[in-house]
Amino acid sequence: MKLSFAAPKALASFKTLLGIFFASNRRFVSLSELRFQHILPCALFCALPLSSFAQTVYEGNASANAIEGTAVSESCSGCLNGTRIGNIGNGNANYLRIKNISVATTGTYNVQLYYTEGSDGGARSFTIQVNNGAGPTLSNLTGTSWTSPAAPVTFQVTFTAGSANSIGFFNATASAPDVDHIVVSPVSSTASPRLVGYLPDYNGSYATYATSINFSKMTHLLLAFAVPPECSGTCTSSSNMTFSLNQTDANIAKVVNAAHAAGVKVVLSIGGGGGDQQIIQFYNAGLSTQLVNSLATYVSAHNLDGVDLDIEDPNNMGTNYGTFVNALVATFRPQSKSISAAVAQYLQGSMPDAALHQFDFINVMAYTNYNDAQSELQYYASTKNVPVNQIVLGVPFYGQNSGDTVEEEYNTILAAYPSAWEYDEVGGGSLDGGTTFYYVGESTMARETQLGVQYGGVMIWELTGDAAAPHSLLAIVESNI
Repeated sequence: MKLSFAAPKALASFKTLLGIFFASNRRFVSLSELRFQHILPCALFCALPLSSFAQTVYEGNASANAIEGTAVSESCSGCLNGTRIGNIGNGNANYLRIKNISVATTGTYNVQLYYTEGSDGGARSFTIQVNNGAGPTLSNLTGTSWTSPAAPVTFQVTFTAGSANSIGFFNATASAPDVDHIVVSPVSSTASPRLVGYLPDYNGSYATYATSINFSKMTHLLLAFAVPPECSGTCTSSSNMTFSLNQTDANIAKVVNAAHAAGVKVVLSIGGGGGDQQIIQFYNAGLSTQLVNSLATYVSAHNLDGVDLDIEDPNNMGTNYGTFVNALVATFRPQSKSISAAVAQYLQGSMPDAALHQFDFINVMAYTNYNDAQSELQYYASTKNVPVNQIVLGVPFYGQNSGDTVEEEYNTILAAYPSAWEYDEVGGGSLDGGTTFYYVGESTMARETQLGVQYGGVMIWELTGDAAAPHSLLAIVESNI
């Protein structure tokens, strides 16, 4: 792990940082150290102020916490560190207090609570204390397992600058759920919406797009998709894990430099539909750390600003996926690199919630129509409890038939049907034997952009499908973001 700090203020001194950590006896970890908390260098990052990272994890069983009365640390196979705090409640003497919560500034913060609750436990509740004062009551908490956290519940609290903050979990009259961990993040009401554009490596030269793409309102350019080679047989630590794009280094440098000159972050997207198997083969072989080390070499060599993960195989998005995400976060978050993921509701049942909540933002692949876009966004905000400003709506610069077996880029559809920009559906002409295509035309694109702005912004799949003026969809997005 490279010892690289995210904020200049964090560069006090090596001894000072060590002193802060050991003096406070903290037992929390930033998201960059999930399941890596026993590595000494991580202690340095754990001691950094919250402003250095978007989120910070605090474990229920940390040694500095108060676990009082009947409350006890118990084994929990699906919990963050293999333990949970149980037997909370049935009297205010039986409680958990998570201590040493550190924030950079006084203000309001989001707290996500990961708890366990078996189907035999019924609906339970917590009375929350914040810094020994009154906090919210969390009612009707249910779950299906004592050994795997339920979907997290989010509440807001006011913390004071420094590391003396705490949250207490009580129930004076009945049993409470068990506590795994919490995630603390600042509430942001001023964040500008993102404009994220995928640029595939298979549809023209990056050198050409360096001069033809309008970067003026874009925030993130995602180069898609980098993958390592397929293994010949079982992947091992000796297998070739070198990442590559189907572009020359010179052309990659041209588009990276052009985007950076416009203030745009350039992110490497890995995997993709089909290509994801070349990522999966390694993390299923227990080689997540080695693969991420290779990825870090590529990111550094090409002066990139982060990593985007696109895995679309629901049969391979369980524990091993979560381990791979942990490795990404452990490596790239201390370097202040962006970490995002392409997601969709149909995949979400396979992805661990703990992995979902580690990304800086998610790109929701909702490429059909406005109503489906609304439903997908509400699902991630309400059901999966992802902060609204981290949910980016995906919009398509392509069309597909009803069976999703034939696709054409928007510019191809417009060339075949010159008035296609006015509609969201065309067919009956010469293109692909008269196939009816469903897509997002100019009016709906404006509405979807406005919808995305209410969340975390808009993601485009993909930029090379756009048409020229006067019917550029990118121009429609830019004018509504």
